Amino acid sequence: MEIIFRPLPSNHQLAFSPALECDTLTVTANLMGMSPLNIISGKFNWNQLRVRHAATRANRYSKVAVLRDLKPKLILVPRTKGQQDASTLMDEMLEAAEAIEAEVINFTHYGFVQQRLPQIEVNSVMRKLSEIRKKTKIRVVIWDIDSRNVKEINALYQENWKK
Repeated sequence: MEIIFRPLPSNHQLAFSPALECDTLTVTANLMGMSPLNIISGKFNWNQLRVRHAATRANRYSKVAVLRDLKPKLILVPRTKGQQDASTLMDEMLEAAEAIEAEVINFTHYGFVQQRLPQIEVNSVMRKLSEIRKKTKIRVVIWDIDSRNVKEINALYQENWKK
């Protein structure tokens, strides 16, 4: 598996554009304002009611939701507070990605960070990706990162990928 970090300009959600190469998008199930989910849903002209319903259920039950019939496929990950290990959610997300045979994933989480980068959460995500990198059919993860956090993300990547 290869990870490609794609820095996004901070606080420019309206300019967000999904990676064209992806067959699957993973997006936080956040329905507030100009969230990446709302922007992506509009760009692909998906059924807003259906996406909202899936996102609401993902958050209510703290479980990953998959809309496999959309193009690209959509994996919704419940909102987090950013202060805890996200290993369990990553396990669910990666299991869902394998089940729908995702090969190129646009990982949109952490593309627009409101405050500081959630170190514990991002480190657990990096660790999970590193653990499965040789055991997965996922070829590429295009990871959107807030441009203000490039140095931090690269440091976490180096720390986890060298193990």
